[in-house]
Amino acid sequence: MKNHDSGKTLVLGYFGYRTNQLDGQTIKTRNVYEMLRLAPYCDEVGFFDTESFKESKWNILNMFLTVWKAQKLIYIPAHNNLKFFFPLIFLLTKIKRIPIAYVVVGGWLADFIKTKKLLTKLLAKVDIILPQTEDLTERLQTEYGFKNVMTFPNFRIHDFEPHETEVTNRNLRLVFMARVRKMKGVDVVFETIRAMKLKYGKVLSIDFYGPVFEEDREYFEAQIEAIDEATYKGELDPSVIYKTLSNYDILVLPTKYFTEGFPGSVLDAYISGIPVIVSDWKYAKEFVEHEVSGLIFKWDNQSDFALQLERVHLDRELLQNMKTGARRHSKKYSVNKAMNLLESFFTDKSN
Repeated sequence: MKNHDSGKTLVLGYFGYRTNQLDGQTIKTRNVYEMLRLAPYCDEVGFFDTESFKESKWNILNMFLTVWKAQKLIYIPAHNNLKFFFPLIFLLTKIKRIPIAYVVVGGWLADFIKTKKLLTKLLAKVDIILPQTEDLTERLQTEYGFKNVMTFPNFRIHDFEPHETEVTNRNLRLVFMARVRKMKGVDVVFETIRAMKLKYGKVLSIDFYGPVFEEDREYFEAQIEAIDEATYKGELDPSVIYKTLSNYDILVLPTKYFTEGFPGSVLDAYISGIPVIVSDWKYAKEFVEHEVSGLIFKWDNQSDFALQLERVHLDRELLQNMKTGARRHSKKYSVNKAMNLLESFFTDKSN
């Protein structure tokens, strides 16, 4: 697939098209691009995939040339692009008077720029910064005095409607969908499954979906081999995510990344009509309403994760109510709301 496609509006970020890399960064970047292609106020949308840097370093020059030709820039960088390339990108956009909307993926920005005075000064001058979380928005405003910040929550483009199913007393069907690594909590899941089996017998099963982190592959495959109730099912094609997840009772994400933004798997679970059990990462309470759309367990506390899972096992009415809550929460993150939030960037005459 080609690395870029010119247009009046340029979406610049890590799309991962060449290797079909699917993670929070690539999915958010693709979703923003597809949303703008649907938006009535935006025409001739192009993209530049920074994954192309791995193919040839000359593509770094191509990126700058593509920015130079744009009329508006939607900038969705990860750490390195922001650190090394943004100062020159900013200079080009100022020379050409190209408005910039910076879409922030994750919750790391406020800490990242703490010792980077130049980046801080430049970011204060872009047209709009769009964090995923209210907490990060507030930090950028209070700690750095940014006046160009507006929360832009995660969203999905879909027409899926989950079927309402009655919860029974059968074994719980759990699902994990994220990068398969210890930092996402797979070790916590395995230890909890063992503990539950010792206490209650075979009362649940779990399927894992997602790319396996190479450094944890040996550990993960050994656990899958040893635990009958655990199965690895590879990577899910985006076109079947909601249909697949809707077959489960609950999604688990005991992440150890304290500054996670809004994990896409949580939103995918809501759209699919299933609640979640998550660790209390920095922004968890902003996206998971405890005992309504899911359960939040204490940070770095495997015992509390097990306790929350036991609650679902023993109280199926709670699970049924949280399924309803998950469906309701999914409506907060529609593509139409995302379109409306970005509209002023495109229609404001000063841009």
